[in-house]
Formats: sequence, C-alpha cells, structure tokens
Amino acid sequence: MKEKILGLLRNTENYISGEKMSSVLGVSRTAVWKHIKALKQQGYQIESKSGYGYHLIDEKEHINKEELKILIHQLGDFFTDAEYFDKIDSTNVYAKSLKHRMNTLIVANEQSMGRGRLGRDWESGSGHGIYMTLKIHPDLMPSEAVNMTQIMALATIRALRKLYDIEVLIKWPNDIVFKGKKIAGILTEMTTEINQIDQLIIGIGININQDVFIGELEYKAISLKQITDKEISKLTLIKQILFEFIELYNEFIIHRNLEYVIDEINNYSSVVGKEIIAIDKGKTYNYKAEYIDKDGRLIVRDDKGQYKELLFGEISVRSKDGYSK
Repeated sequence: MKEKILGLLRNTENYISGEKMSSVLGVSRTAVWKHIKALKQQGYQIESKSGYGYHLIDEKEHINKEELKILIHQLGDFFTDAEYFDKIDSTNVYAKSLKHRMNTLIVANEQSMGRGRLGRDWESGSGHGIYMTLKIHPDLMPSEAVNMTQIMALATIRALRKLYDIEVLIKWPNDIVFKGKKIAGILTEMTTEINQIDQLIIGIGININQDVFIGELEYKAISLKQITDKEISKLTLIKQILFEFIELYNEFIIHRNLEYVIDEINNYSSVVGKEIIAIDKGKTYNYKAEYIDKDGRLIVRDDKGQYKELLFGEISVRSKDGYSK
C-alpha cells in the first residue's frame, strides 16, 4: 500500500487529499494517514496542509521495499515481488530460502557474509554498494545456466556505459573491471530437479560509494564514485541493469545460446586476445585467450597450438600483463 501512496504523491503536481487517496486506493482515510506516517518515519518529507492534503517535497533517494516494488512494476511483469534488507547475511542465501516464491528481486544495503566465486568473501559494507539477487525460474537445462552469468555481465556493462559513459569490460567469466580493477562481481547458483532448473539465483555486487580500498584491494578494486566523481543513484542503476537483463534474457529463451550477442560479449572482453594464466586445482597453465563461444566458454590456445575450452566455475583467469588481475 505504501508504494501505491508514493505513486499517487509523485504523480500529483501539488497536493492530493486524503479523501481522494482513500477513494482511489479503496481504503479508509485512517489507513492512508497511517501509511503516510510510516513513510515519514522512513525519512520521506511529506507536507500535510489542512484543506489541501499531502504533498511530497523530498525527492532524496530512498531504497526500501516500497521503492523496489515501484521499480519492478515499471519493468513489466517479469518480477512478482521484491524484498529489501538494511542488513542481511547474503542476498543469495536468502533467495534460496524462498522455496515457493516466483521471480523475486532481493536488494540489501549491507551483507555480513557476501560471497564471490570459489567461496571468496565480497566486501559488502553498509551503503558502499549495490548487493542484489534475482531469483528466477527459467525453463532451461542446467547446462544452459552458465549463460545467465554472461547475460548479467553484459546487462551490467550496457547499463554502466549508458549511464556513466565509462569503458568497463567483462573479465570472463563473472567480473566487471575498469582499467583492470574490479568494480562488480556476479555469482550464479541453481537448484535442479532431474534435468531441469528449479530455481536460478543470480547475485551481483557493485562497488558504488567507496572512497578508498584498504590493503590488497587498493590495487584490485575500484568504485563508481572513484571513477566518475559523481553522486550515484542506486535505484537508477538497478533499474537500468534489470531493464537490460530482462531484454537479453527474453532473447536468450528464444535462441537458447549467446550467438545473438556473441560479438558484443567478445568486444567487451578484457581477456580475449591476451596471454593469460588459468588456475585449475592449484595448477597454473599458460594460454592465449582466443574468443568466447556461443555457449559461454572461453576458447584458449596453448603454446603448442592446441585449443581448449575453459568452462565456467573451473578456473580463475589473470592476464600476464596485469591488466585484468
């Protein structure tokens, strides 16, 4: 209900009376007043004027469940629900607990147990970034799930380039980098039934407001604030990423592989065409990264000229020249 009241306030140029909101929403004026009071407690500046009604005078960005529900409604019918947490252990872990909830967006202000690939920790401090998970139920085979990481990576690249005009790249398979430093990471997980995906969990963390990174991260990570020196609207970025993802996802369901965007994925790759080191089970291998194929695999060539397919989840890739550490 609060998101509907926010919508009415934003779509009214001046004041809107409690009586009119009551009539439009089909609730009592007392219920309207209670929701207005709750919104004020959340930090919204809503002016009340006798004989006129209510007026939203504060358009400072707020991220909460109501704003997320407004956002997913603007994106069509892809999502059925949204959740927001000021602090949570992990948005991916929470998504897995929603056994009977259909396509759901989960966003957190802070994670206490944020994770990346191969069990690595992901710095998820309060207010520092976007930490969100998409819980979806695609009609896909488990072998096709690997492509969802590439789709989310491309959606993020498109969004960051469109909104901020920055030359970010995809470090295969799941990182977004700017001049070799990591700005975002994606973690895709799934549960299956026989040969069908039951639920697909796509988590993404994006560095937004960090002014500095401490220790080793100083040389490995970077934030949007450091790159743009601008105020970043998290809701705007979330919305753009989801818009791009939904568009790419719907196309993938038709094609069932990445051929329709494979040139774009290769053009935005930070490793294709480079000498790389692949790490697998503690051993290192030297390759030349040739291209990413339509099934999301990285095709490499060894020093003997032999080609090999590197699969998602098996390796970590670092370029020898230090560009994509």
